Amino acid sequence: MTRNQSLQADGPPPDHALLDLGERLLDYWRLQNEVLARTKDDTSKEADREAERAIDLVSGIVEKIARTPATTLEGFRVKALALRWCHNAAEIAEDTLMEEPCTDMRLAALIARDILEATGGQGNVP
Repeated sequence: MTRNQSLQADGPPPDHALLDLGERLLDYWRLQNEVLARTKDDTSKEADREAERAIDLVSGIVEKIARTPATTLEGFRVKALALRWCHNAAEIAEDTLMEEPCTDMRLAALIARDILEATGGQGNVP
């Protein structure tokens, strides 16, 4: 029995914490979109604070995702979705990345795109 099989039999599934964070990311992302849609024409300071709080909530989850190691394709998908949130939910496309001056950043984004495509596509965001 391999170490991963032993962990699966005796404890939570691999990447369980990361997968939980991924669910929270999607929930908070939906909430953020609702708040931004509701406050987009409101120029009050309270509306700005509400929008900022919603963005900060998602940002906090993205930071936790960034610090949590992935060991499965599903875990890497969570990280790729977090990267997509960082790109304002825009699909990660090679032509838009060509403006990025750093090859390493283009490569990282393209790896994330490939993971999303391999695990169901890029369309599964709030």
